[in-house]
Parts: sequence; structure tokens; C-alpha cells
Amino acid sequence: MEGYGNQKACDLLELSDGTIAVTGTCRNNNHYSFFVAKVTPDGQSVWERIYDINPEQSEYAHSIDAFPDGNMMVCGSSGSLNLRYETNCQAYVMYINPNGDLIWDGNWGNDSFTNFALRATWSGRRFNILAHGTDGGTGAPHVLWFSPDGTYLGRERINALASYYTGNGLANSDEGFTFTSNSGYVKSPQYAILSYVDSGGRISWSTHVEDYLTRGMCVTQTAAGNYLYGGGEIYYINPGQPWWTGDWRGVLYLFNELGEKLWYFPITLDECERLDGVIETSSGSILACGGSSTDSYLYCFEDDTGIEESPSSTVSFSLYPNPFSDSVSMDIKTENNPENIHIMVMDIAGRTVYQTTIHGQEADSYSASWTPGSGTPRGYYIITVATATAITSKACLLL
Repeated sequence: MEGYGNQKACDLLELSDGTIAVTGTCRNNNHYSFFVAKVTPDGQSVWERIYDINPEQSEYAHSIDAFPDGNMMVCGSSGSLNLRYETNCQAYVMYINPNGDLIWDGNWGNDSFTNFALRATWSGRRFNILAHGTDGGTGAPHVLWFSPDGTYLGRERINALASYYTGNGLANSDEGFTFTSNSGYVKSPQYAILSYVDSGGRISWSTHVEDYLTRGMCVTQTAAGNYLYGGGEIYYINPGQPWWTGDWRGVLYLFNELGEKLWYFPITLDECERLDGVIETSSGSILACGGSSTDSYLYCFEDDTGIEESPSSTVSFSLYPNPFSDSVSMDIKTENNPENIHIMVMDIAGRTVYQTTIHGQEADSYSASWTPGSGTPRGYYIITVATATAITSKACLLL
């Protein structure tokens, strides 16, 4: 688009007439605005629009959805924000016709906090909006409701996921949502949750994606009704550094329609630190995009049955005694001979208090121990044992 700076596309979809609608955010004078562009399958522009609805605010787009009448809705946020951070903003939605003309727009939330809309569905009498809301400083997923003419009707705060930061979402067949969320409001190691809510905001199921230190980034549904879920996890924490600066790797999961894990696959190629997007193609292959802070990659997997043909090491361990007062011992068992085994001990605030690595062993069982120093505070600690392709954690209590 000519004449607008800092353009960032955020979402796209194929429309019923075969064209593609793209939405995003661009620099518009001294603030940011939504844009929507409609293009042909070969990339030729049909029309493009910039929506300078709130000249005193900036808007950031997350998604675009189409409805049976041909109209479209853009979900995002409005407030004092930039292209990198969403802070001090309201959840914001914009409803447009097939030609891009604005029909109505609406918002929700106090712009003193962090609120944004992620995805929209239509239940026959109202619009349902998956959103993130911050109530009094504590974030949680929400479902917002708007009437056909844009009147705000209310909301349901998903209190079971309070303190979680809402991530990627996708529409369900019952006009609800399946979405990712991360424990991003606590200063301890993160873990991710995949949840299914109906259009009323009621949780049908919710599952922890993995044991420890996981960040969910994307989710999509397969033709069989299962859910592909991508993200990243930490498998090694650098000595003396905060946990989030550790060694990350991409991960890919498949869950069934009830949230039960069918398989888990760590991405150890090309120094991949995360997966940001995943789809299933019409041929049944899985395409995922991701990479590191310096390189991006596109990964193609054969299908959802042959993805884990290469053997991965597994790891498990027991702790004794637990609780303990002097030293706690670990009996570690592995399969497929991992090259290295990393052991990390963290306090409940996420600080690393001890770590070591067992190098180059070829046995299937190992012994290790942790003896806290004389000044180590009493309380709970998390012991994590990790290989290049497996990770597991247990809690212990120092008396």
C-alpha cells in the first residue's frame, strides 16, 4: 500500500468468491490504523481500505473472519500501542461489508489495562468474540457478545484461566472457540493450556500442553477433527541466567476433539526455537512455520501418523527422600540413549538454584543428587530432568 509506513499483515482468509482478504496494521500519520485489502488469487489488488476511525488512538489487528452474508469482522485492539506491544488498550472490533465499507465498530474494556479481541463467530442472533481482558491487573480469556447492529451485550470472564495470557484462537463448529493461553502474568516458569469454550464462555475441556516451561503459539483443526498445536519449550536453562533465556526448541502436538494428547514431537532441526503457525493441507501433510530470532523456516511433515517415526529419547525419574532435610536423590531412567541429560533445580519464583549435566553416557539408568547450601530457604523446589527430546519435572520439599 503506497503512502503508509510500518505495514504489518496479521491475518488472511479465502472468501467465497475465491479472492483473499488480508488485514493488518499500518502507520497512518501519527498513529496506527487497521487496513483490509482484497486481492485475487494471483495477488492483484481488488480494493484496499485504511480505517482511520479513532484519530487519537491506534488500532492493532489480530484476525479477520467472514460470515454467510458476505460481511467481515476484524478483531484487534485500540489504544496507546505500537506494532510491538499492546498496552493500555481496549478490545476493538470492526464490521465491514464485502466492499470494505464500515457498518459498525465497537469496543470493550478499560484502556488503562491490556484488552484485545482475537476471533469472531456468529451464532444466529449475536456475534461472539474471543478476547483477552485484564480486570484489575489480572488477565484472563473472555467471550464478548455484540448484537447484529453492534450493541455490546455483555461478556463471560473465564475465571478458571485467570492470570493466563490469551494467545491464538480458532472458531468451533458450535460458534465457540478453541484457543491457546500461557501463564504469562506470573514470574515463574510458563506453561501453556489448550482450551475449548462454547459461545457462552463455558469451558468444555482444558488441558495442560506439557509438563513445564511451554509457550503455546498456534492451533488449527484437522479434517479429522483433531487439533494441531505448535509452540516452544525450554529444555535447558543456562547457568546463572533467568529461565526464559534458556535453550528453546519448537514443539508440535496433536490433540483429539476432547483435548487428549495423541502425540508430541520436538523440532530439533535448524535451531528451531518455536512454531508460530501450523496447518493441515488438503493432501494430509502438515505445514508449520517458525524458527529463531534470526532465521525463519517452513517445515513440512508427511502426515499426522508418520510424524514420529524417528525414535526419541524418553526420561523419567524418582525422588527420595521427599520431603528431605539434607540431600535429595534422583534415580533417572532413559530410553534411546540421549547424548546429554540436564538437571535443573528452581525455586517457586522461577530462579535457578542448581544445575548440572550428565555428559555422553550410554546406560539407561543414572543416579544424581542435590544438596542445598546452608543458606537455602525452606520450601518447595522444582527439579527438571531434560534430554534433547524429552523433559519431565517433579516437586520436592526442603524441610
